Amino acid sequence: MFIMDHYGYNFFAIPTAVIALNAMFLGLWVLIHERRSAVSMTFFLIALSVSLWFSAFTLMYSANNPADALMWAKLAYIGVPFIPSAIYHFSVAVLRLYAQRKMLVWLGWGVSLFFSVTTLTTATLIGDVHEFWWGYYPQYGRLGIPFLLFFAGMMLLSLGDYGIEYRKAAGMHKLRIKWFMIAFSVLCLGSVDYLAKYGMAVYPLGYLPVFIFLLIASHTIRRYHFTDLTPEFVASQILETMQGAVMVIDLQGSIRVINRAACTLLGYPHAELLGLPITTLTETPLDVGMEASKLLSDGALGNLEMPWRKKNGLYVDVSISAAPVTDRDGFAAGIVYVAFDVMERKLAAESRVREERYALAVSGARDGLWDWNLKTNEIFFSARWKSMLGYEENEIGTSPDDWFRRIHIDELSRVREEIAAHLDGKTPHYESEHRMLHKDGTYLWVLCRGIAVRDDKGMASRIAGSQTDVTERRMSAMKLAHQALYDPLTGLPNRTLLIDILRRAIARMKRDETYAFAILFLDLDRFKVVNDSLGHMVGDQLLVKISRRLEDCLRPVDMVARFGGDEFALLLDAVVSDEQVTRFAARLQQQLMLPFNLDGQEIYTTASIGIALSSVDYDLPEEMLRDADTAMYGAKALGKARFEVFSRGMHTTAVGLWELEADLHRAIEREEFRIYYQPIVSLSSGRIIGCEALVRWQHPQRGLISPDEFIPLAEENGLIRTMGYWMLREACAQNKIWHAAGHKLRMAVNVSVSQFQDHKLPKLIESVLADTGMPAQTLELEITESIAMNSFEYGMITLNALKTMGIRISVDDFGTGYSSLAYLKRFPIDTLKIDKSFLKDVTGDNDNGALARAIISMAHSLKLNVIAEGVETKEQLAFLRAQGCDEVQGYLVSHPVPAGIFTELLKTGVCLPMAPFETIAISKLRPLEATEKKVTEIAGTDINLI
Repeated sequence: MFIMDHYGYNFFAIPTAVIALNAMFLGLWVLIHERRSAVSMTFFLIALSVSLWFSAFTLMYSANNPADALMWAKLAYIGVPFIPSAIYHFSVAVLRLYAQRKMLVWLGWGVSLFFSVTTLTTATLIGDVHEFWWGYYPQYGRLGIPFLLFFAGMMLLSLGDYGIEYRKAAGMHKLRIKWFMIAFSVLCLGSVDYLAKYGMAVYPLGYLPVFIFLLIASHTIRRYHFTDLTPEFVASQILETMQGAVMVIDLQGSIRVINRAACTLLGYPHAELLGLPITTLTETPLDVGMEASKLLSDGALGNLEMPWRKKNGLYVDVSISAAPVTDRDGFAAGIVYVAFDVMERKLAAESRVREERYALAVSGARDGLWDWNLKTNEIFFSARWKSMLGYEENEIGTSPDDWFRRIHIDELSRVREEIAAHLDGKTPHYESEHRMLHKDGTYLWVLCRGIAVRDDKGMASRIAGSQTDVTERRMSAMKLAHQALYDPLTGLPNRTLLIDILRRAIARMKRDETYAFAILFLDLDRFKVVNDSLGHMVGDQLLVKISRRLEDCLRPVDMVARFGGDEFALLLDAVVSDEQVTRFAARLQQQLMLPFNLDGQEIYTTASIGIALSSVDYDLPEEMLRDADTAMYGAKALGKARFEVFSRGMHTTAVGLWELEADLHRAIEREEFRIYYQPIVSLSSGRIIGCEALVRWQHPQRGLISPDEFIPLAEENGLIRTMGYWMLREACAQNKIWHAAGHKLRMAVNVSVSQFQDHKLPKLIESVLADTGMPAQTLELEITESIAMNSFEYGMITLNALKTMGIRISVDDFGTGYSSLAYLKRFPIDTLKIDKSFLKDVTGDNDNGALARAIISMAHSLKLNVIAEGVETKEQLAFLRAQGCDEVQGYLVSHPVPAGIFTELLKTGVCLPMAPFETIAISKLRPLEATEKKVTEIAGTDINLI
């Protein structure tokens, strides 16, 4: 009843009680599991102080009587001052700096004692300890502020030591320090917070940083096992890892220390063997004190064999070594025995002999055998050993010279060194692969193995082994190495070997400023035509012939390599000048232009060559090959059958193309492509009856990019198909809008090679028409002659499928391709488009005029519609009208324009004859964007999608 009257429930008492209990649990947990080291003991003191501190606060909060609450508050403040010193002592123990920080440790304890005694005196004389610590009255002072500064100072000293040690530490110790730095940082922040806003102190959660420190510190101690490095623990680990049975006997004859090996040897559990008298194991009486004193004066005793009785009653023969154990004053305190099972040693020796015999038998079982008696210096050679070299039994003696004089001179010293190393015990066995002279004068590769037989002192008395013929394997390995470095078709070095030699040349150039070299990257022009027309076998023969011709053009110091396909690289070594390289390239091209005779058939070829000079100062061979390759592509772009020397501008251009290609991949996602429409006008009515959809690229940084620049890239990287389908859908959707407005136009869309070869083309177009609602009869697909003729049978199938859907088919650029009348009759064609090259100077050039008249006449005879492209002058228009051409398209009518401007053209009812589009009054049209106002600037030339 007394307790119930003086103490009751208080909300603030719950967390303080929980923290007090957990602090004590953490301290005991670490102390029990960490073997009472300096770290665990100091941590336990911290945990105990914190537990008592929070226990006092718990009772203070729970007390109903103010006097009781004041008493527990006094007790709490008396113990708190020791916490900073205990924590700093703990840090010194963790970092093993006690010797260096001893004075600071004791100074901290002294300051803590001062605070505690002052608090105790204040509690006795004044009574109100809390006001003495935290009050703001002059007569009481401010003990709390100095204490918090002392607390923070000790924490900062700890953090400083941790920081210094962290920079020097490594591995697990670094992780330990890192976690303790985290723990102390939490504690320091809590102290600063406590100092800055003392009002938190009345709430128990204000003391949480101390408890968080205990959690992190205890986890770190247990996680990283600080006590694992104590001398006692290390000694126990060493004891357990020893193979011999270790026992320590005290002066009373009892077993005091044992290891696992002793328990295993005698068959006793550890707990049962510990404490047994030594007489249990041996019936020989033993005065431990006398024996220990004797050992202390005479030294350790070794290799004493005697029987020990095991737990099952059987005896085991052991070899014992004994040494005295002394106390701190140097007097005998016992004996330590180290015992080994003699039977195991004997069995191990017999096993070693058997293994030697087995090794000798295995090593001598293969091929030729030899046995060298080192004492008599005679060697026995088996009949197989001699026949392997082509000799009869009596043709080789027993002298070591009969062996060594047949070893290849380049490998003789190495073989002697390897045998000597094994005889000296430096290698576990002798093994060497070398060449041996055959009787017929040739060399064969042999694998020689052997092992020495040694006496008790480890000296070799003889060495025996075998000799195996490995010539075939060696040749196979050399063949594989050759295949790895040489082209199988031409026999030339491959890319790997060239790069290795080129790397050496670059290194030599770095050492010798007068040395120079060059790389020529060569690619055959139109080699694909040879493969496609004459077959790959003929193509391979041509590559071999070219390889031989290239080799004939080189000096002995130069090198030619095949990179694969029709690409070759030539290394010109030790060149005198750049002019020498260019002269060689010109001569090389002349040699390649000469015909190649393949089975009576003459084949002509040319090559594009890129040159990279060492004067550019390269660091890597790959960089030089890259630049030579870039120069080669530059030669191809300039018309092929020529050479170009690499310049920095070429690299800039190549990088620009790469960046442009990267932007091209993102252009559709970013909706950067624009479709421009060029009117198609009927010559009979003079009005717009259709249009051709043409793609333009509005680059965000570079502005409008010409199709000449990005269409070849799109064709090369395969993006042309995606662009083509996007363009088809956009054009159909726009034409549907114009149809709804009453303009019944025919929409012409180009089809690329990649699209035409797609077997899904008819279904995709059908899907586009269904989605956009545009009638199939108003769609006209434009293909080139080469597209149709490259795959004639497949082209027929695709075109018939499109025609069945009602789609019109137009042949673009007619007259520039095959110009075959046969396919015009077979293909379901509706329109021929006369290429603009036939309209140039039609009034002054009788040939051009005759060709244009012939095309129009032929098309009409086949009942085909005729469109003339590139009409730019009134003279051309008059000529086409006179020849009965059906429709025209060109700048005389209008440049390609955006959909908005094209709509205005439809509204104005443009008809022929008329001026170019730029003369139309822009003010009559709706407001346009900046890129739409200057049509002539942004439209460029009339370039189709393909």
